[in-house]
Amino acid sequence: MNARPDFRPPVSRGVTVTVAGERILDIETHPLSGAPMTPENEAHVLWAIRHLAGFLGLPAICERARPSFQERVHAWVAECFGEHSAQDRTERVHRYLEESLELAQALGCTESEVMRMVRYVYSRPRGEVAQEIGGAMVTLAALCAANSCSMDVCGEQELARVLTRIEEIRAKQARKPTFTSNGAGAPGAG
Repeated sequence: MNARPDFRPPVSRGVTVTVAGERILDIETHPLSGAPMTPENEAHVLWAIRHLAGFLGLPAICERARPSFQERVHAWVAECFGEHSAQDRTERVHRYLEESLELAQALGCTESEVMRMVRYVYSRPRGEVAQEIGGAMVTLAALCAANSCSMDVCGEQELARVLTRIEEIRAKQARKPTFTSNGAGAPGAG
């Protein structure tokens, strides 16, 4: 479960189209142009969208799409701990589990409840990664709603906070144990 050398995080090259003040479309510009995306090609696509909207008599705003939350988090992890750590699946799952347990603890879940849940989960067959990611996202959204929290706002606030504390976070992470079969208890990164 180490870093996959063939993995590259998804990168958006696209535009958001807002017509009459309402966001109606996020589009990838590469498939539209049929050519490798260059600033010149992107400018042609944006020009075409603006003129089509003008022809239809609609005020349109075309702007470059903002990188997704996932892309921005990946960039932060890579900057803070290095690309290897950003792609190390074992390290990422340990950090995710740690944060999940800290959230459960903050909401009053006891250690004995956690241990019962661990035994229950590991008594069943292993799930499919994509489906389990979806399940984690759905249950986090439901948990946020039940606690009157915005998942999006909390995520953006935390990313903004960690972006200002890279050196402090690096030092803290270097002191954390890793829980791998080949390095149980050794300090780990990010």
